[in-house]
Amino acid sequence: MTQTFNKVHYIELLKKDRGLEIKNSSLYKEDRMEYRELLSYKVILYNQIIYNRRHEYISLIHKYVTNEIDSFLLRLGNCILYQIKKQFFLNFYLDYKKLVRLLMSISKKNCKSSESSRQATRKNSSSRNSTP
Repeated sequence: MTQTFNKVHYIELLKKDRGLEIKNSSLYKEDRMEYRELLSYKVILYNQIIYNRRHEYISLIHKYVTNEIDSFLLRLGNCILYQIKKQFFLNFYLDYKKLVRLLMSISKKNCKSSESSRQATRKNSSSRNSTP
């Protein structure tokens, strides 16, 4: 089964999953089909990142095969590429957490302001109705 990458839907699923995590639940518990879809998006994203870095791996292997580097440097190069990839995902995760916090705070502010404006509207309409 092939799936196209829908960024908007992926972000929606990430937000939903994060919101459920905050409530001590999970997307897996709430909706397994959406959880499965979220996992498939993560796999697509991961594979794309690996694909984008393939030239570095190919170059490293080519240098080993042509005896430009020995097996130690090959392993060291793989470790370095792994650390770069690991740091990328860590930064990606931290940026995502910041984005979710920002979106949650904006959402809470919007909810509070809309609730206070509804209350003000109710007060104004009730004071107009009670005036003879």
